Amino acid sequence: MSFLNPFFRNLMMGGHNKLRNRYMPVNLPPETAEEHTPASTRRAAGKYPASSEEADMLIEVLAEQQLSIKEMPAATRLKDRGNLMANYLNPALKKGSAAMLYPDRPRHPRQKYPLTVKGLDMFNSKQYRELFLK
Repeated sequence: MSFLNPFFRNLMMGGHNKLRNRYMPVNLPPETAEEHTPASTRRAAGKYPASSEEADMLIEVLAEQQLSIKEMPAATRLKDRGNLMANYLNPALKKGSAAMLYPDRPRHPRQKYPLTVKGLDMFNSKQYRELFLK
């Protein structure tokens, strides 16, 4: 009510009270507060996993050359670096199909991500399947 009084004074009586969002407290009941929280625009990691085609795309790109995080979005045609890290690179690192060039220094200025033997096997088996299934 403390915000509504100055609002109606301005509206009906021509008052000049400052009406700002920071002066308007909103206390929603806890059961409705969850309904009114803004939805995130990012995809939750793991909730909607990347398709195998997209994951294979990262393996194909890394099989051709070692790339840094700055070079990966252009090579993979992905725009969001956070999405690339959360849904493609980090799962590849956890599975062991990709590795860091400098594992002891993750923020090394020349950090790149080559494929491991496991990643190369995945790449080669995919190529083998494509050649003989066509």
